[in-house]
Amino acid sequence: EIGLRTGDRILKLNGKDFERFSDLKSPDAILGKNSYYTVERNGKVHEIKLPSDFLSRLTEKGAIEQFISFRFPFEIEQVAKKSPAKKAGLLKGDRITQINDTPIAFYDEFEVIKQNALEAGDSSFKLQVDRAGSTLTLNLDVKQEGIFGFYPKILLAYSHSDYSIGEATQKGINKAFLVVWNNMRGLGKIIRGEVNASKALSGPIEIANRLYGGAWDWSHFWNITGLLSMVLAFMNFLPIPALDGGHVAFLTFEMISGRKPSDKFLETAQKIGMILLLALMAFVIVNDVIKAIF
Repeated sequence: EIGLRTGDRILKLNGKDFERFSDLKSPDAILGKNSYYTVERNGKVHEIKLPSDFLSRLTEKGAIEQFISFRFPFEIEQVAKKSPAKKAGLLKGDRITQINDTPIAFYDEFEVIKQNALEAGDSSFKLQVDRAGSTLTLNLDVKQEGIFGFYPKILLAYSHSDYSIGEATQKGINKAFLVVWNNMRGLGKIIRGEVNASKALSGPIEIANRLYGGAWDWSHFWNITGLLSMVLAFMNFLPIPALDGGHVAFLTFEMISGRKPSDKFLETAQKIGMILLLALMAFVIVNDVIKAIF
């Protein structure tokens, strides 16, 4: 929708080099103003600007996963039992080099050709496979379901960096407070009406389903838990009565003015604060239920 095309090579984000693929979907890209990608397409360089309502579009269900992905070569990692791929003789380690007489090198090419054929009503496929240096031709019929029955293995090299305790502590602190800053930016977009609150705010149901997911991954679990802790800390310091931020606001007023707010005023403010918090809780929970149903 923003003008990116399959095969585009992204060179820069907002005019700067990026280190990781995840940077392309980072808050700097999504929450920033006038963000743009510099891409190379057929030997020419283009600038793709993100629209002002891009964050609102990205909050649609499944949109973030479908927004952008990297292109990768692949081989067969696993073949499901009683699947069309199994019946055709596809094996672990095979590399599909051609589908329906069209040479391919990347997994997205395979998916596009498969989807186009299925939409045209053709469920029979001819695969050219490289198996340990030998070329084989396999024929299979996926019927109406369109399922081949294999899992791809991404053929890319991964790297990681090791940090000392001091370096890890510094990076952890920076990342934690970056979460707070990004939440402030996101809240600002909601207040300005650039993002629909019903799409951007999530409660316990959405957090459990979309953030934590159904599979256990200790790194992902603690990363999300830390993120939520910082979000709660940020919310707690908002100047809302009944929260710590509200108490700080009243104490600041008392320090500046030299007089304490009346007990009646504080009591009324506490009630208003509780009503706001309960209303927010009801909103996100009902919103979660609506999202889950529709």
